[in-house]
Amino acid sequence: MARLTVGDQVRTIVRSLVLLVGLGTLCAWPLAGQGLPRPGDMLRLEVAGYSGRVPLDSVAIPFEVAAPRGATFHAAAELLVELGITPALRDSVRGAVGIANVVIRRKFAKESISRFLDCGLGIMGANADNWRMHITAFAFAVADGPDRSTLKVTILGAGRDVAGTYSEELVCASTGAFERMVAERVRRRLQ
Repeated sequence: MARLTVGDQVRTIVRSLVLLVGLGTLCAWPLAGQGLPRPGDMLRLEVAGYSGRVPLDSVAIPFEVAAPRGATFHAAAELLVELGITPALRDSVRGAVGIANVVIRRKFAKESISRFLDCGLGIMGANADNWRMHITAFAFAVADGPDRSTLKVTILGAGRDVAGTYSEELVCASTGAFERMVAERVRRRLQ
């Protein structure tokens, strides 16, 4: 058996390191474009139009649910899929399900975006229905006892006029309709 020179050993180590870094990048890549959290940083996300990471659970609207946390979480996750929202994050351990920074035009959850987000009015009507929108929407299930839970729901949005020259996203305000709709439908599912 031939002995490896020091140069051959260094090349082997460098190749191994490059392979490991490449594999780590490939594993993290699907989450990178979504602005999704790392474990341990689960409820703070970078949201288009906002500076820094936004603590989503603290801006969410809470609703009491007469069901255990697990049932509430699964009902919320199923509802989002039914509404045409494919969750990018579905974490039953932390009770979080939702999407982050998804680019959408005109419709969200099978409704006009302006039903859920207020971005003001333009010459063509509601800006939310005409702009390119970045939407982050999450539901969190929190235990309040063995048979009770709190469902926290939030939607954040920022939009950009596709016809204009302004390049920054402008933050839009929630109307509260998405949060109420999700809570009401989750409660109905759990009756």
